[in-house]
Amino acid sequence: MGFEYVDPLDEHKFPGIHHLRSVLRSWDWIYGHTPKFNIDRTFTCHVCGLDVLMTVCATVERGCITSAGIKPSVCHPQHLNYVSILCHAACNALNGVRFWPDSVANIVHWSSKTVSNMQASAVDDDVQRRWTKCIAECFVGLVNGL
Repeated sequence: MGFEYVDPLDEHKFPGIHHLRSVLRSWDWIYGHTPKFNIDRTFTCHVCGLDVLMTVCATVERGCITSAGIKPSVCHPQHLNYVSILCHAACNALNGVRFWPDSVANIVHWSSKTVSNMQASAVDDDVQRRWTKCIAECFVGLVNGL
């Protein structure tokens, strides 16, 4: 009796093994089959001289966000309208997005550009950048489980 070396990646002995391997390594298989869950966290951001508690939540189903929410504990009165619109736009844009840090950050930044174009005179560029960064970091922190 001897031993026979078997290469598990031998397509001749195991037809379709390369396809199966790529399927099992895909995002859809690893994350797309996860059950529905809710997640929420509270983060502290320093924005425009204020320490702001940001409460962030999301419902995720099959690896994609089905609903999201974010609420700052406090906001400068002059920024309130802009921040409210930005939070609403980011949460709406996150529906259907993969629960993944890069995907979430890109959507938040895209939302901020859209809102900035609509609210160009409401707040200056620095304030927009600070709030966008805060909201993006909170959602990325939520996804990363921080």
